[in-house]
Amino acid sequence: MSSLPDSASDSFFNADLSTADLAFFFTLSADVMCILDSNGHCLRINPAFEQLLGYSSLAMRDRTLTSLAHPDDRVATQTAIDQLLLGSAESAGSESSADGAIAHVSNHFTNRFTNRLIGADDQWHPLDWTISVVSLPADAQRLYCVARKMIGTQSANPLATAQERYVELLETERQTNSRAEKLKAEAQLYANAVRNMQVGLHIWQLKDLDDVNSFELIATNPAAGEFVSMSMEGTIGKTLAEIFPALVETDIPQTYANVVRTGEPCDLGEVPYADARPDKHGEQRFFAVKAFPLANRCVGVAFENITASKQAARDLQRYTDDLLTVNQLLTDAMSMLEQRNQELDQFAYVTSHDLKAPLRAIANLATWIEEDLGSSLPPENAEQFELLKNRVHRMEGLINGLLEYSRIGRIEHSYERVDTKELLDDILDSLSPPSAFTIEITPDMPLLKAQKLLLSQVFSNLISNAIKHHDRADGRVNISACEQGKFYEFCVADDGPGIDPDYHQKIFAIFQTLQSRDDLESTGIGLSIVQKVVRAEGGEITLRSQVGEGSEFRFTWPKSPPDRDAASAVR
Repeated sequence: MSSLPDSASDSFFNADLSTADLAFFFTLSADVMCILDSNGHCLRINPAFEQLLGYSSLAMRDRTLTSLAHPDDRVATQTAIDQLLLGSAESAGSESSADGAIAHVSNHFTNRFTNRLIGADDQWHPLDWTISVVSLPADAQRLYCVARKMIGTQSANPLATAQERYVELLETERQTNSRAEKLKAEAQLYANAVRNMQVGLHIWQLKDLDDVNSFELIATNPAAGEFVSMSMEGTIGKTLAEIFPALVETDIPQTYANVVRTGEPCDLGEVPYADARPDKHGEQRFFAVKAFPLANRCVGVAFENITASKQAARDLQRYTDDLLTVNQLLTDAMSMLEQRNQELDQFAYVTSHDLKAPLRAIANLATWIEEDLGSSLPPENAEQFELLKNRVHRMEGLINGLLEYSRIGRIEHSYERVDTKELLDDILDSLSPPSAFTIEITPDMPLLKAQKLLLSQVFSNLISNAIKHHDRADGRVNISACEQGKFYEFCVADDGPGIDPDYHQKIFAIFQTLQSRDDLESTGIGLSIVQKVVRAEGGEITLRSQVGEGSEFRFTWPKSPPDRDAASAVR
């Protein structure tokens, strides 16, 4: 290597430059600059270094330039630095390639070489370096490094640049192939989706912008053929008129053409179609159709067969109309029923008044005759008068029972909280059973919300029947209750003569008795009233009995007020 001329050297080192001038030049330079110590560690970098490589001054402190070099360039980079620091004369004029040696020209002060440094963005930056070494007092040394980024043919090593370009092209090809494979996979995914989706798809191409009948089919999917009940095989390339001739007479081709011309999608809504050709399915069908623009004067047509749903809608409307008709009939029937109930109430009142008045007159007349005749009335006649009065009382009881039966379910009573134990105590007080008769009420009888009068009527009839029809004066009646879901089940059991199973249903019929009324005075209405009241409240009554084994009447009663509309169906 050769020395600089003395005059140049003196001018270079003796120039009248202040420290501020040098610092300003260091900061302002567009070239990459850094200062290294004798160990190759970075002491300072300029803004151009930070901007190109992305490292801050703090990040570069105590890092070596060699540590940033490409693995293929590290040895050459370190060799160039070592040559300067050692002042090796043997390296004068030597040249090296960028992939193992360094192309450089050296003297006592300067070396030039190229390498690649890694940036903070993980990108490699090819740089052309000029490095000078300056000796300082106490054998200290500084390396002043200046570099410019190599662009194209500026590289000091064309072979290295070509290799880098080749690597870049390979990477570009790899990325391009990767994108192509990705696009191919996406295209295949879209193709599979179109092939398997449950929406019909036709893609038509308008061959002549001025002829709306020049549409030709260029693509379709299996669902399209299923929806129109025809094979789409061999239809590609055929015109709209050839495939769907019935559409030619509609405004649909014009609509498709407008989508192509304007580039605006169009929702055609509900479209009816029927193909009358002999080899086609002639039934009219309905489709929900949407058209959307595609490239190359094409229009995509997506459609769904809504024939079944439309038929279901028509059926639903018909059912709705039928329900409205039935509802009106029911309303009219209810109105008529209310009118009949009012007439029945009026009839019951008039009947009660008109029938009871003569009965009372007959009873009074019989009593007056008995009183007038006194002891002169023969015993046989006295017995007949007594029988007459009993018949009158029986007739009056029948009238009262019939009126009571007719009013069940038609007269609403208020609901109240009922303690069944207290209710039964009140009933027993009013019935006054024989002193030898035993009536047991189990503990923990329930509290419930009910129409007290109706529940009292049921218990009264069942208990009075158990007493009246018992074959002994020391009979026993047991009253109990248990829960059954939303109901309580009450039981009135006696140890009386029992009832033959053949008569279990007959006893609930109105006016039916198992004994002659002359033997046992009874209207035959009590159990009919019980059954009707229980059913009106949504419950049921059953009988378990055998001759000689007593009787057990069980009935259910809701824990809370029942649905009156449901209960009314029983009335």
